Amino acid sequence: MKELIKEGIEKDRHRGLINQIKLEGGIRLLLASLERILVSLERILVSLEQLLVSLERILVSLERILVSLERILVSLEQILVIHRNEHAFIFVMYDAS
Repeated sequence: MKELIKEGIEKDRHRGLINQIKLEGGIRLLLASLERILVSLERILVSLEQLLVSLERILVSLERILVSLERILVSLEQILVIHRNEHAFIFVMYDAS
């Protein structure tokens, strides 16, 4: 009887060790998967950072284009005023004749 109990205890220990090994293996696989996920997330963050830098450069370029267009518009308005004044002067001179 003692021998059977001893064998049962030994089998339980053996099963416990096997289960522990399986659990440790599962945990290692899970940690490896999490590490791969973290590496992928890090790469995504680096790509997003580079994208933000590019978008910032595009925004700066668009701002410069806007300033240039604004200057062009001011120049066109000045030309229009000069043109109107010239026509008004010619009209006044023509009318005075």
